[in-house]
Amino acid sequence: MAEKSQQDMDHGAAAGTGKKVADWVIANRNNWMRGILMLVFAFVLGLLKLVVGLMALFQFGSLLLTGEPNRPLQNFGRGLAVYGHDLIAYLTCASDHLPFPFTEWPRHSRPEA
Repeated sequence: MAEKSQQDMDHGAAAGTGKKVADWVIANRNNWMRGILMLVFAFVLGLLKLVVGLMALFQFGSLLLTGEPNRPLQNFGRGLAVYGHDLIAYLTCASDHLPFPFTEWPRHSRPEA
């Protein structure tokens, strides 16, 4: 019987480690998918900040010109606020609830200020 060389034994150990890593990746597929979604939603959150800034400028202009905020934009802003909350909750793992577009656009559930 020929003995295995040290190199053959090292190669076998590395192959076993590779299988363990592959098993770990497969077992954590949901975590990897969540990580990808977190990257996408982080980008969406950046866009959301831009939209909120533009809406604030428009609402300020509406206040100056008409003396009152634009009502449709105000209602959209409430929904946007809830959406931002949903995004942040998902990004910080405070919630497993997938935000829009995986669910319906959030309806504002908080009373008017």
